[in-house]
Amino acid sequence: MAKIRDFLTKRLKLQASEEKSRIAKASDGVRFLGYDVKAHTQRRTQRVSRGGRTYKSRVSADKIQLSLPWDKVAQFCAAKGYGDWSSLRALHRSHLLHCSDVEIAMAYNAEIRGFANYYALAWDAKKKLNKLLFIWSTSFGRTLAHKYKCGVRQVFDRLRCGEDYQISYEVNGKPRVVKLWKSSELVATPARYGMIDIVPHTAMWRLSRTEFVERLNARQCEHCGVSDTACEVHHVRKMADMKGAPLGTWMLSSRVRKRIVLCRPCHVDLHAGRLQDRRNTAI
Repeated sequence: MAKIRDFLTKRLKLQASEEKSRIAKASDGVRFLGYDVKAHTQRRTQRVSRGGRTYKSRVSADKIQLSLPWDKVAQFCAAKGYGDWSSLRALHRSHLLHCSDVEIAMAYNAEIRGFANYYALAWDAKKKLNKLLFIWSTSFGRTLAHKYKCGVRQVFDRLRCGEDYQISYEVNGKPRVVKLWKSSELVATPARYGMIDIVPHTAMWRLSRTEFVERLNARQCEHCGVSDTACEVHHVRKMADMKGAPLGTWMLSSRVRKRIVLCRPCHVDLHAGRLQDRRNTAI
């Protein structure tokens, strides 16, 4: 270990962590980048056909494999607030109640997809994700059930479409759907190039002042009528009176207040006082 630290320090200009760096037995394994790296010995045989002959052959022993640690799955479940990991009791997430159904589904999908794709290289990824997926999907159902004051079964019956659960919406008159993520979509093929892993930023939906589908449909300025440019949603009422209010109340009020769709130049002119006041015509 001293030689390894000397090589890292002098040749690679790196410093080894005293807590994480050690020499361990291959069968015991080590923790590296969130994975458990260890040697698995499978003492069994398999049938092999070569040259027209079929015979039994031993599986290679001491094969190095990546494994998904149970504690990482439990920590992710607790960090996202899906529920109690030990008792399998899912909870609703109150900070998403002011969001639309599409935004809630996209937030849940982004979180579980990012976690599952990171650990897709583990040989037991799908096996250890089953428990998490049960709590995750139940938490999603409880969130919508709490929002509409109904049962979880009623929520999933309404969203069921064949073997999938999906939420439908329209953008510029064209139908779109958001499907609830399934473990069958997990691809274990390693990506040999591309961008680095980025933690999904799901707060963009619950902290945005406008609803996601509303922003997608904002394509025509209500003042000048232009439709060939990106538009913005202007909020007529100010949020100055909401100082000191809880975050849930503040976000709900920010979404239900009067608003108007404007192009970028008209929006700038409105804030500069060069545009006619549209308070009476705003929806």
